[in-house]
Amino acid sequence: STDAFRPAISERKEFLEEGYRLWKYDPIGGAIVNLTSYFVMGRGVTVNYSDEIANEILKKFWSKNAMNLKIKKICDEGTAFGENFICLKVHMMNTLVGNKVIWRKGDVEVSVIDSRNIDGVEHSADDTNNVFNYHVTYTGERGEIITEAIPDISKFNAFIDTKCIVHIKFNSASNDVFGLSDLVRV
Repeated sequence: STDAFRPAISERKEFLEEGYRLWKYDPIGGAIVNLTSYFVMGRGVTVNYSDEIANEILKKFWSKNAMNLKIKKICDEGTAFGENFICLKVHMMNTLVGNKVIWRKGDVEVSVIDSRNIDGVEHSADDTNNVFNYHVTYTGERGEIITEAIPDISKFNAFIDTKCIVHIKFNSASNDVFGLSDLVRV
């Protein structure tokens, strides 16, 4: 049974679609998203670490993943959908395009998963913050529908898994599984 104050998965999908509609097609909703991103990030984000070696690794990671472009998308979608799902993929071998290595063994690739593609969250029955897996559905390269379970970052096992998800949720109580959009709330 679902809690009276928590939306069912079907109602959550409606909230996400409404948040998207307000963000993309409503001038006031779009302005809210743009202003929020501007006030949160200003003209951009800089990353810096005091340790020289760590700073070099961080800069390579930031550049390799084009985080300057992704960070605005993360902020916009967080405001519109009330949550972000960020997938971290560890490359277990070099990835080549032609003769050029585009990902080296051990590189971590960051991608943003559309919240509307999350169909469920496996979590402990007595603690919704103890998340095991996220069920992600998407369309593959050949048009096929793919559903996969990707572990939460807290359950990532480098010997078994190549991917994990970091879930950031807004406007939610500590025991809520999902976040809620600012736009839907307004």
